[in-house]
Amino acid sequence: MKPPTLLLATSLAANAALLALLLFRPAPSDSASAMVAPAALADSAPASSAKNDALVAALASGDAAALTAAGISPEVINQLAAARAFGRLAKLAREQDRPSGGAPTEYWRKVRQAPPPRTTREQRAERAAAEREFEATMRAAFGEDPFGGSGDRMAFLPAATREKLRQIERDYEEMRRDVSQDSDGIQLPADREKWRLLEAEKQRDINAALAPSEREQLELRTSRSANIVIERYGDILASEDEYKRLFALQKAFDDKYSTPDYQGRPRTPEENRVRSEAERQLNDELRATLGEDRWAAIPRASDNEYRSLNTIASRLGLPAAIPDQVYAVRDTYAAQSAAINQNVALTPAERRTQFTELVNRAKADVRAKLGPEGADTYVRQAGWLQLLQNGTAFTTDARQLPVGSPRPTGNATAFPLPPPRPPVPPKP
Repeated sequence: MKPPTLLLATSLAANAALLALLLFRPAPSDSASAMVAPAALADSAPASSAKNDALVAALASGDAAALTAAGISPEVINQLAAARAFGRLAKLAREQDRPSGGAPTEYWRKVRQAPPPRTTREQRAERAAAEREFEATMRAAFGEDPFGGSGDRMAFLPAATREKLRQIERDYEEMRRDVSQDSDGIQLPADREKWRLLEAEKQRDINAALAPSEREQLELRTSRSANIVIERYGDILASEDEYKRLFALQKAFDDKYSTPDYQGRPRTPEENRVRSEAERQLNDELRATLGEDRWAAIPRASDNEYRSLNTIASRLGLPAAIPDQVYAVRDTYAAQSAAINQNVALTPAERRTQFTELVNRAKADVRAKLGPEGADTYVRQAGWLQLLQNGTAFTTDARQLPVGSPRPTGNATAFPLPPPRPPVPPKP
């Protein structure tokens, strides 16, 4: 767990200071209080002093029962506990993460960031305990998701089960931290085996903590396959039923080709070919499930270049149809680049000349759509134009990539095509 932000820490400290200020500020002086008899004030002074002494002692100890007896509300008690836990965690972080040596006394020397000192298992265990305490006090003070951002994909589980899963994650994070520290930046085969065993044990513990129906629901919400389907297709799916069909297809592929055992070893060219073919088949099945119209909309929904086009068109007051028109131009030049690429009769010089002419025409067409200012901005980030500039053909349909080609990564929607192999001359 990472320590909280400075803003949160400052807020906690400020709350504690405000509490002390409110508790110990003098009573307001008004006409009503001025009329109280001196004898009455004298009688109440010892009681007031004793109460303040009890409160000071309770605040110093942090004991919840003493704070409650002193009249502090449960909400404020929880916030004070979180602030104290953060103070302990921050102290350990400063001690364990501060590089040795400090800043050079000669201010003109180059400052080199020294690595933090190595920690012992006992130090890491002490810090892990402080992190667990801080997490617990933060949840008690501010709710189960105090920092926000974790969403509600675990909300279907009972609170006790969610806590079990958090504990499992914390335990294995501490063990992973030990393996990482012991490896000292060099990962040996034995280290990789430790990572594999830890992940397998963690999964067994998670499965043991859940009922079968809970495991199924957790996979649908948080597994690697779920994250892929939600990220790529979640915005266009019509129903949970449809999501489950896509999830089943993706999971069947991942269970075979995305396991740590499969990815953690060298693969033969034949294995890569089989995996590429399986991925092609997966995409065909996903495409058939969604239909052509929605499938065509998927790449643009996550394409940074297309989002940039929309932003450019909006800022320059261009028609809303302009981004789609530019992408239609892109498809035209993809087909023309592929035709040049397939012409094995061209000499290298002729091929370079044709690609130069092609990219110049493409830039002119983009300028006609976006205007000078918009085109200059778009051309600098358009991957397909960079490919043409480098004399590389491209396609916007990953299915046209040759079998065995590198798997497209990220959100790219323009894929480079490898040059064709020259024909093998017949044997004499």
